[in-house]
Amino acid sequence: MLPAVIPRRGVEALVSSPRGGVFVRGSAGARSVYLSLVPVPDHDEVSLLKNEFGAKRFMGLLALLVFARTALGDAGWRTPQVGASFLVDDPNLRLRRYCFLVLDSVLEAACREDFHMGSR
Repeated sequence: MLPAVIPRRGVEALVSSPRGGVFVRGSAGARSVYLSLVPVPDHDEVSLLKNEFGAKRFMGLLALLVFARTALGDAGWRTPQVGASFLVDDPNLRLRRYCFLVLDSVLEAACREDFHMGSR
């Protein structure tokens, strides 16, 4: 059973168990301090870190993830913007036109408006 912290003034439980917070954030002046009471999982093999964040190991690695986000700041932690995607079923790519689509115009628009178009 994991130890836990009882939330109080200045201590916020980010992840809780029935006994209290197992991953908490506290204030130290203008800074936030994080405390994880979940042990880091053992691992014998070398692997990519992104492959380690599965359901069984996530809580043990959450503190590392929060540290990386804090250390990198906004510059290193951005969600990519997702543009629109269009799929054209079975076009004849030897022709410059497919039904109502003029492929040269679609290419120019995709470059200008940042969308993706594919075929299958």
